[in-house]
Formats: sequence, structure tokens, C-alpha cells
Amino acid sequence: MRKLGRGTSGHFAPVREAFTLLEMVLVMVTLSVVMLIAVAILTAIMKIGHAASDNYRALVVQSSLADQFRDDVARANAAPATLGKESAGPDCLILRLGKDRHLLYRWQAGRLERSELGGSTQRKSTWPLGNERVKPEFVRSGSEPAVIGLRLVETRPHGSKQSVEFTAALGGDGR
Repeated sequence: MRKLGRGTSGHFAPVREAFTLLEMVLVMVTLSVVMLIAVAILTAIMKIGHAASDNYRALVVQSSLADQFRDDVARANAAPATLGKESAGPDCLILRLGKDRHLLYRWQAGRLERSELGGSTQRKSTWPLGNERVKPEFVRSGSEPAVIGLRLVETRPHGSKQSVEFTAALGGDGR
């Protein structure tokens, strides 16, 4: 049954009780666009959050590596060029801690290994550097270096390089 109401001209006209199909479709399309934008924003926020988390983890690892490296170099009394079959270079650092005690930092197979050699025990530890694009380089100043550095070089996907360098005085303040 249709309701009739008084129109503007004074005549009875039908009163509107429902929305048309076109209005319903328009509302649904508008809500779909709003939802699509919301999903895109949430996806971007999640990607940014994951990237920030990865960067934070890499920063924590780099910070602890820098502290360990500086402590090791400060405890060392020399940085010999060779130790047995090992030779110091950009991928290897040899530190002498005492008469028969050595520390060996070595980059091989995509991992940075720290090995304490000498005495009755040998200890090894591995440092995760974040991703496969990061490569460490050891920097020595001169034949008998007083300052030793560890440079972490990251090759970006578009070819540019970014590096972070940690340096320490051999023997620390006691030299």
C-alpha cells in the first residue's frame, strides 16, 4: 500500500520510503574505494614497521660488534701479519693477546667469525651482519698499525655503497 502525502503544489504525491538501486550501488562503490585505500595504507604501514624492525636489529648487532671489536683491539698488544696458515688482510684480522694467545676475525662463507686461539680452549663465535649485501673489511694503518678499523660495507640494490667504520687503538690507552 502506497502512502500519499501533500506535495508542494498542494496535490497528493507518493512519499519516498526506500533508496533506489543506483543510490545503493553508489554507496557500495564509495565504501569499496574507502576500504581499498585503508588496506593500502595498512599494508604500507606494516612494510615500514618491518623495515624499521630489521634496521633496529642490524643496529643492535653492529653496536655489540663495535663494542666487542674495540675491546678486543684494546686488549691486544700486536697485530701480526700472519698466524700459521692465516694471513691478515681485508678479510682477516689477527690480534696477539699474549705469548700464545691470539684472536682471529675472519670473513668467510658470508659470515664473520671471531675465534680465540691458544691455551687449552678455543672459542668461536659468529656475528650475523644483517643481510648478504653487508661485507666487513679490516683496515690496518701501516706495517705495525696503531689504529685498526672494521668497515662494514653494504652494497645497495641500485649499486651504491654505504659503509660504517669502527676504529680502535691497538693496546688501548696503555700503549
